[in-house]
Amino acid sequence: MSGTLSSLGAYDQCLETIVADDGQEVFRGQYCLLKLRPPMPPLKGRINYRRPVISLNGSKYADTWLDRRIAGQYATGFYSTYVYNGLCLPSSCTQTELNAITKRFIFSTILEMFATDCIQYEPFGIGRLVLCFSLISNIKKLFLINREKMDEKLAFVHGVRVLTMIWIICIHTFTVGTLFVPMLVYRFEDEARKFGKQLSTQFIFNGYISVGNFFFLSGLVVTYISVPVFKRTGGPTLFAFIAQRWLRFIPSMIGVICLHIMWPLMGSGPVFKGYARELTEPCSRNWWTNVLFINNWLLLPDMLTLKYVSKCHEMQCLTLFWVAYADDRTGLDGTGLILCGIAIPSAVNLKTNGPPMPMPFEEPDLDQFYRDLNTQYHPTYNHLSTYFIGVLVGYLLTRSNDLRLSWPSNTILWSVLPVCTLSATFATYLWTGLEWEYSKATAAAYSGLHRFVYILAYAWLAIYCSANSKSLISRFLGSNFFIPLSRLSFSVYLTHILVVWYFVLETRELIRFTYTDFIYSTGGVILYSMCLSLILYLLFESCWSNVLSLALKKKRMDKTDDKRKDVTEETKTNGGGKQSQIFSHKLNGKSIETEYNISRHMDTNNNSNHNKKKSHWKADSGAGNALPEYRVRSMAGAGSVYIDVGHVGHDSQPINAHINQSFNAYQTAGNTKL
Repeated sequence: MSGTLSSLGAYDQCLETIVADDGQEVFRGQYCLLKLRPPMPPLKGRINYRRPVISLNGSKYADTWLDRRIAGQYATGFYSTYVYNGLCLPSSCTQTELNAITKRFIFSTILEMFATDCIQYEPFGIGRLVLCFSLISNIKKLFLINREKMDEKLAFVHGVRVLTMIWIICIHTFTVGTLFVPMLVYRFEDEARKFGKQLSTQFIFNGYISVGNFFFLSGLVVTYISVPVFKRTGGPTLFAFIAQRWLRFIPSMIGVICLHIMWPLMGSGPVFKGYARELTEPCSRNWWTNVLFINNWLLLPDMLTLKYVSKCHEMQCLTLFWVAYADDRTGLDGTGLILCGIAIPSAVNLKTNGPPMPMPFEEPDLDQFYRDLNTQYHPTYNHLSTYFIGVLVGYLLTRSNDLRLSWPSNTILWSVLPVCTLSATFATYLWTGLEWEYSKATAAAYSGLHRFVYILAYAWLAIYCSANSKSLISRFLGSNFFIPLSRLSFSVYLTHILVVWYFVLETRELIRFTYTDFIYSTGGVILYSMCLSLILYLLFESCWSNVLSLALKKKRMDKTDDKRKDVTEETKTNGGGKQSQIFSHKLNGKSIETEYNISRHMDTNNNSNHNKKKSHWKADSGAGNALPEYRVRSMAGAGSVYIDVGHVGHDSQPINAHINQSFNAYQTAGNTKL
């Protein structure tokens, strides 16, 4: 007698099987490997193939071939060996349901039987990986606009992001010569200084404040996405949370560092060689600080470039966000961090006796101007108020579905808050244009409060647009025109300063400070920055983003499979003597019990043995041949809340999967708690 212990079946044929109805896929084949073995006695000491472990003495099989070979020799191997049998099942079946079915066979009382991991077809292979680097695919994805999948609450973010990016390009186009190449390439230095003293140009020379828009949007978006996940699942660890964002940013950062290194080779001119080396030398020396996003804690001029420090600020604020928002003390922690973002800059300004804000045209000593930037702009504490106001607004949007206010309230807010923002932006005219002398108290107060006051109008804009997605301003900011440009904004932010430097240092003639030249130069910088950012996006950002999304998608699928395995089955007898099957498992960290074949009037049963925090899924069986109708009842509150799941036929997907879908739909509708 001889044979094999395994029957693996047709693995590939099973996975390639697709059942469709009217061209729509209903389910696929799913390969499961069933493991069987007889119940073995406990081990007592060392065993070998010559010593029987199962005794048939006293039976009619004693001293037979079955006793000597099967029970004596072959049975010993079942301590470490199984009989394997491959099964092909519909993809809608879970592994636990397969285990429950196999236990119903008669021989399941004789054999230990359970299924290993079930495998479904997943199009994750070298083809999908290569597709991540496809230029055609990435260009299509850049310009693809799907309004159906877009959250209209946050559609305004695209417009604000693009307009802020244009504003920042204007600022850098006009002021870069006053910072890195001090008046070397500008005609009539006194005219340039007078230009910076005009009221109309304060939005340029006080442009440091504009980066607060990005911090606000970052805090808003990350909160709107993350807080519901934190509430539902507890959220990722700090390392996983930061690592995911780091992996998202680092490819583009590496790409722009490469551009920095090659940049001196790309131009020429009277001042190009000397200043190009001065601008790129910190990159060769301290590139690793940008990779770790700690560049903002270096001092000028050792910093790679101050234009990249906002991502360092954002990564450091993300750490504070996780610490503050991994628990339920959201409002308190957010308010406390906003107050820190006001108090710390004021205290530092008092200690250093600094100006209200860094003012390039009012500071003849460039080293002193660098010291002002090192205390009033680069440290992360200067931007806590704008970031965490965005966090609080994002949290508010997750908690309230309707934030519409009355007409008088809207009128007051639209009248007051924009004035606050404009006042914070143009207040510097008092010291630059009118040449007022500022006191230490005035400088400290403005240094601490101006970012907070400035961002209030944007906070109100976010609340208004999320509640009034059909309004004119919401439709403008959320228009399709802004969406592709918004996706490029990160790459534009990283590359535009290289274009500005190139235009300034490549010049053969002195540059005039006029509005005409300013508009002309800004338009050229925007155009060239878009082209350069598209290259950076296609070569670095989009490719790596696709790979990261693919890896995270596979990880989520693996986690989903693991959750579906945590199911146990038991038989329960109700008060009327009827039996029902119960599947108990954990879904999103909540204990769920699924019952079926329960009489319609189950409310009379005693549920005192159940934990009140559990949700009990109950099914009412219809009269006669009617199909059972499944409902979920929440026992968390004082009353019971029923959600109709619908009728489930015999040829439908398994009960557990059907109820899971309904539960997910219930959560998607905004009901995050059962």
